Amino acid sequence: MVSPIRQQPHPERGSSVLFRTNLTSGLWDKLADVPAQSTNSTAHVTDPAVTNSPQRFYRVVAPPWS
Repeated sequence: MVSPIRQQPHPERGSSVLFRTNLTSGLWDKLADVPAQSTNSTAHVTDPAVTNSPQRFYRVVAPPWS
């Protein structure tokens, strides 16, 4: 099963979707970058490799304000 990941990015900042297979340990790997949007909208990211792993955990991070 391929699960879509939905997020509402900030209109002036992009973000990254990260994943790992263990919730409590291991490095987070980048699945996709979501560019800044001109308006509030919903971004859709699909993880095609989700079927190759028994479980995957995701988080969305944005760069710090400068």
